[in-house]
Amino acid sequence: MPIVRGGYELTPLGREVEPVVLALERWGWSVLGDPGGDEAVSHEALAMALRSAFRADAAAALPPTEYVLHVGRASVAAVVDGTDLEVVPIGPDAVPQPRPTVGADATTASVEFALDPPGLRDLIAGRTDAAAVPVLAGDADGVARFARTFRIEPVEPPDDAAGGLAASVA
Repeated sequence: MPIVRGGYELTPLGREVEPVVLALERWGWSVLGDPGGDEAVSHEALAMALRSAFRADAAAALPPTEYVLHVGRASVAAVVDGTDLEVVPIGPDAVPQPRPTVGADATTASVEFALDPPGLRDLIAGRTDAAAVPVLAGDADGVARFARTFRIEPVEPPDDAAGGLAASVA
């Protein structure tokens, strides 16, 4: 793996597994419960969550937008331009990286907002009204665009999860 921007970049072979990793991330988010009191969200986890929740089909119809999102001590800048997404960790604890280049010339809107981890989960799952999320800076309609652009449908676990597993194995 070549070293770039203070970290590692996947080889072409490694990038081939990205759809599988994102599908596993979506599955995990779909059944995610409340975080423990000592759990913290990292920049990398926040970036991965946004990549997993990204809906290119919904984003294609929306204006190019930069979303600056703060969840606990983690912050990211996510630039969406049509079906393209670039997410970059930002803030004092992030590994220094260049700002997003996707849509740099075309970004017409921006919004900055902060949520706690359960608030992010509920927004991505569609359980929170985007109008209730306070905007720190930028476009007041930006959180609603975010909620359309980043979405993971929640899945309710079966009443007897262990029985369902045993039945499928038998």
